[in-house]
Amino acid sequence: MSAVDAVDTQRAKASVRPAANSVTADFAWRVLVLLNFFRLSVGAVLLAVFYLVDAPRIIGDIDDTLAWRALIGLLTAAIVFLVLLQKRTPSTAWQTYLQFAADLVAVALLIHASGVSSGLGGILIVSVGTLALLLPAERAFLLAAVSTLVLLGQQTFAQLQGITSGAEFAPVGILGAVIFVITAIVQLLRTRLVASEALAEQRGIDLRNLVELNDYIIQHLRESIVVVDGEDRI
Repeated sequence: MSAVDAVDTQRAKASVRPAANSVTADFAWRVLVLLNFFRLSVGAVLLAVFYLVDAPRIIGDIDDTLAWRALIGLLTAAIVFLVLLQKRTPSTAWQTYLQFAADLVAVALLIHASGVSSGLGGILIVSVGTLALLLPAERAFLLAAVSTLVLLGQQTFAQLQGITSGAEFAPVGILGAVIFVITAIVQLLRTRLVASEALAEQRGIDLRNLVELNDYIIQHLRESIVVVDGEDRI
């Protein structure tokens, strides 16, 4: 077996490994942990604002009971996710969709209880934008579409209840558009990240091949040359 054959064999083994088409698992876990800390922090701050600021009431201006329940639910979900993330169970894919569902329900309820003008939709922008970093384009835009439809459905329900007017559909539409724009930008960043990971993986394979080639040459050379100085040091 020649040195070239040895390298070809290693390249054949390397080619069996699929090219990187997604972010690494460690990176995904780190992103989920950071998002959950954001969720926990925002939930705690909003709960403090709910109790401390009465005039004008920012959180729960329309239905303070619903707002309180939504905040408690958001904080409870953040604590549960904190435990699950430490145990790293279930998988990152399930964690992604579970966190999205929790944020979507909580934000929709908060907007219903406080109005779209409260600015609480920004929580959903951060959530969808962050989770889009972990998903391929079609699934990321699916999250954006589901978010927009839920927000529009909430606004329709609120208008049927008579607690809001048709003019509030414009801010909801803008919020949905912003979610789509942020998702598109994040997908561009994700594409570059995945390409960088694939390049780093390929260079690692080439480096391992080079090391194995050097080892093969050293082991099979019949003659070798050692260069030493005047004091017989290599």
